[in-house]
Amino acid sequence: MSIHLQGTRITITEWSAADLTAALNVYNSNPAYNESIFGTPQLTCDALRSEYEKWRDMPTSHWLAIRLADEWIGVGHIAVVNPRDEKSWIGLLMIHGEHQRLGYGREAYHLIESHLRMLGRTSLNAGVTVSNSGALAFFGTMGFEQYRQVLAPVGKQVQPVMCMAKWLGE
Repeated sequence: MSIHLQGTRITITEWSAADLTAALNVYNSNPAYNESIFGTPQLTCDALRSEYEKWRDMPTSHWLAIRLADEWIGVGHIAVVNPRDEKSWIGLLMIHGEHQRLGYGREAYHLIESHLRMLGRTSLNAGVTVSNSGALAFFGTMGFEQYRQVLAPVGKQVQPVMCMAKWLGE
């Protein structure tokens, strides 16, 4: 299933390995995230390819490009049904550093949530590193509630991760 979500200002579509350079630009505009997850402020194309390939073949897994007209302003990753726990997960929602705090992340999140509701999903989970206070606050404002903290492998490190969930209703 291919994803194409149209918002008021943005479009979300799937991306593939051929789009790694555009995705890398978004990642590298967020050096603090890269440092906390990958241990370096700037990712290489090979490092991002490895991350992409790790999740690419999971059934119902989708790498998402967030675009403003033809410009990539964000990336995301969702698993509609994670085979490990049968839950829906949003694994990444990242907006380019130059486009943050303009409402694009909020619009992208609402498009993703609406898509999952349309598919009949009744909840959405997120795992956020405890050190990522911005993402914890963002998901909190989107209605997520924290339910457990775990130590988990994230990138090249094992880190405390806050598990969060939002009830999407019937």
